[in-house]
Amino acid sequence: MKRITASEARRHFSQQLAAVAADDRIVITKCGRPVAIVSPHPDDLTPAEREAAIAELIAVMEEPLILNGKFRTFPRDEMHER
Repeated sequence: MKRITASEARRHFSQQLAAVAADDRIVITKCGRPVAIVSPHPDDLTPAEREAAIAELIAVMEEPLILNGKFRTFPRDEMHER
């Protein structure tokens, strides 16, 4: 299953649709986290293919989130300051 960012999906949408039409599935990520899967229309899938697609989605959602960089922690009071 191919992974692309939301920005890549937006820039190359017609190419991604062509890939999906050729039976590919694409995971779209935002900030490194999977947010969507683009797959062939369900009417084109057999029940076994549909179950396999659901299993793939669950597997992708259970993958650990990989953070690229250091993140600063905020105390509660600072988070709620305006």
